[in-house]
Amino acid sequence: MLGPTVPARAVAASAPNIRVQAAPRAAFSDSPAAPSDDGADFLQFTSGEHVLGFAPQAMYVASGSHALHIEFVNAEPIRPLTAAPQSNAAGAAPLGEVTYPNLWPGITLRYDAPDGSIVRSTYRLEPFANAEDIRLRYNGPVRLDEAGDLVMAFETG
Repeated sequence: MLGPTVPARAVAASAPNIRVQAAPRAAFSDSPAAPSDDGADFLQFTSGEHVLGFAPQAMYVASGSHALHIEFVNAEPIRPLTAAPQSNAAGAAPLGEVTYPNLWPGITLRYDAPDGSIVRSTYRLEPFANAEDIRLRYNGPVRLDEAGDLVMAFETG
């Protein structure tokens, strides 16, 4: 069962906690993503020792001991886009960039994994977009810390 919805600012995930941090607009790439070659609605990549899954209305981060499910609440069922190949001879490819254009009206969500992080999400809002439209539902309890960062801890790490 999924927990309550939580408004989002931007997400940078790291094990065992996930911290939300705002990203400057300049950090958002204007380069277009493309559909995967096989036309799949579900994309799968790796990052660190985690498997990442991207579906039209959710994303997943899993390891051997825990799994995080983030549902995009009241969002359009947008097919995730990527320009990167999803697999190589060793299995799922490392995460490059996955984009959900207009997931909510005027809001594009992008995932990447810079500087050794597991996954980072960045929200780009067009001038007419409403940030309050961004609603996420997590499969576990979340809380805000003193700095305003969203924190989720798993008992298993």
